[in-house]
Amino acid sequence: MVWKPYRNMLLRTGLFTSLVCLVLAGCGEAPSVQSSRFIFPSQSNTMSPDQTSFTPAGSAVWILSCLDGWEKQKIYQINPYYINQQGIKTARDIYVFGDFWLQPGTGTLRSYADQSSLRQCLSNLLSTAHSQYHAQVCGVISVDEGSGNWKSSDVVTYTKRATTTPSLLIPLVNQAKKYPYDCVINDIEDGNSTSPQTFSHYDAALRSKLPVSLGQTLLWKTPDVQAYWQKWQDWSTLANDADFFIVMALDHDSINDPPVPASVVNDWWVKQIYTYMQSVAHLFGSHPVAWELPTYYRLFTQRSNGSWTVSSGTDVAGHIATALHRPTIAQNYLQDPNDPYIEYVNAQHQDSYLFFETARSSDILAQTLAALNRSTCLLLSFWDNDSGTSNSLGWSTIQTDTHVHLC
Repeated sequence: MVWKPYRNMLLRTGLFTSLVCLVLAGCGEAPSVQSSRFIFPSQSNTMSPDQTSFTPAGSAVWILSCLDGWEKQKIYQINPYYINQQGIKTARDIYVFGDFWLQPGTGTLRSYADQSSLRQCLSNLLSTAHSQYHAQVCGVISVDEGSGNWKSSDVVTYTKRATTTPSLLIPLVNQAKKYPYDCVINDIEDGNSTSPQTFSHYDAALRSKLPVSLGQTLLWKTPDVQAYWQKWQDWSTLANDADFFIVMALDHDSINDPPVPASVVNDWWVKQIYTYMQSVAHLFGSHPVAWELPTYYRLFTQRSNGSWTVSSGTDVAGHIATALHRPTIAQNYLQDPNDPYIEYVNAQHQDSYLFFETARSSDILAQTLAALNRSTCLLLSFWDNDSGTSNSLGWSTIQTDTHVHLC
């Protein structure tokens, strides 16, 4: 089994974290004029005849826990707007988990009958986002893989059954009708590697029934690894079965099993993902494609037998401070700001590598995608937990970067 990447681990262990998207403006009053969205060619794949149109904003916020991200940390309310390529202040989209958690076996949705505070939080989020910020809100479909929850085989069975028994999709469709979501995003991150078309058929069936547009997350692929890596998800067939896509350009190191020290992301690797995306028929240039980039750290610690333990989190500044107080090897962190890490010996006398992102490295990634995209504006986002207040984030650098334009 491939070692599970950090973003996937958060979903499977229930840790409260969120994807805080690129922000180019601070808080303020709701914009009086809504900007025009970037227009993409129409798609020929089958949509529900009653489906409402949706075009992603250039910036979005993912909220895994409504009570933590929306109510406690207020990760959206702190920075609800960004400046688009026309110079217009625009409301960011919200992608929130909660109403579309699937239950193993039945494919029904998690009930919050005994969690009134969570139900109230989600209702407040939807109401406030629409009325106060004039923002679009998307519900995120996901499964909780872990002890006592979904297993990989459960996901395979469920998606296969749903393609032959469309009634299994009714809970998702009814939920999208019950609550005023502007779109639904499929973030199921597992499937059948021997039959990748099953996952594509699942998306097609779901899209044909939903009353709103369907987004789909894409686990990273490059030309070098696409023949064997994450085979359960076939980008070429999925390209016809969703309205927009989110490329998870993170967890570069997750392909190593057992794990070895490696960066979570770097500009060379992002270019490789972009190259692969360009090769996928009916995807590049035909659909809105957002880019998800990391801001969390990855810490590798060597055991006595030479193997490596791995941990991750969002307290980047704290871990950098700890590492710099230990004996360090002066290399990449100072010499290559595009791909920063610190090699050091921890308090237990273990060799350690701390990989992370800085404002400079985040901006380099944004510049890389901007150069590849040329005249096309970007849909950019960062996976993080602290609403843009961490020194690791690239807000301050990117907001003044005239080479990066958001849709």
